[in-house]
Amino acid sequence: MQKELAALIIGYQRLSGVQKNIQLCIQNGIKTIYVSIDYPRISDTLHLSRHEEIIQYLQLISLDKRINFSFRVACENVGPAVNVITSCDWFFERNNYGVILEDDCIPDNSFFDFVRSSLYDLEANDSIWLISGTQFVPKELIASDRVLLKYPQIWGWATSKLKWNEVRKIYFDAEKDSWPSNIDLSERAFWGAGEARARRGYLDAWDIILASAMLKKKKYTLASNCNLVTNIGVDNVSTHTKKNSIWIFFPTSYFEIRSSEIKIDYNSSDWLKKNFYVIRFRHQITTKLTRLLDALRARIAKPKPLIVRLAPDFRYYSNSPEFL
Repeated sequence: MQKELAALIIGYQRLSGVQKNIQLCIQNGIKTIYVSIDYPRISDTLHLSRHEEIIQYLQLISLDKRINFSFRVACENVGPAVNVITSCDWFFERNNYGVILEDDCIPDNSFFDFVRSSLYDLEANDSIWLISGTQFVPKELIASDRVLLKYPQIWGWATSKLKWNEVRKIYFDAEKDSWPSNIDLSERAFWGAGEARARRGYLDAWDIILASAMLKKKKYTLASNCNLVTNIGVDNVSTHTKKNSIWIFFPTSYFEIRSSEIKIDYNSSDWLKKNFYVIRFRHQITTKLTRLLDALRARIAKPKPLIVRLAPDFRYYSNSPEFL
């Protein structure tokens, strides 16, 4: 029996990205779609008009009774970390399986096929937390058609209610897990410092906390041997991506399963460590300097910790009240 796949689209100021992802979801047989929109950081005419255009479009889509459509709108700006975490909570309270797409991450059609073909493995393997459409490792270096990576690749991903309930605990109930012996000092410094900064509110990121937890708990991302999602987020509303990044507009390919074998791909994970995350010895030093600078900043204005911000106010809408 095929598992019913729903979709969660997380947006900010990109109407075109929200439109494109909703259209792609419908084209690929998704019948239940949830959308979460953050409030503008800047309350000027330009940003508020963009925000209103998105809401008007979502209200129009909600008239389409062929799909179960729900959306929510933040009452104030909550930032990407809070929007992603609380959106997934809202979504997985009501859905068992889902793809998660941000408004700057546009999937290839075969992304949906890849996710559907991998749901059984997600359920059967306790060590898999995510299915990802992101793959930057050169194809000739990848061990199999489908591989397990040590890191979360979150530019287009999927998971289940069961696995999200495991993931969410790392944000609400921070555990003091120790580092495995195969994680070197530079990587411990890189992820450990990033996690601490994100939890304390100095960095608006959710994936760094996830990466740190996955390494400590030995959890994996199931990825294909080619890239299935393109990140287009290099406009003036981007939070983390940079215009000169080689990973932006990274081309997609069509995925076709030739083998059911799934391998833990240590070589691909090492490639990502060196080339995507660019983790080096210097991080053992620079992370200590960053900690000092954060302490100095805190004397002027101390940010709110992430855990304090994880109860934001949203307005909710749906064409099917039972899906709210």
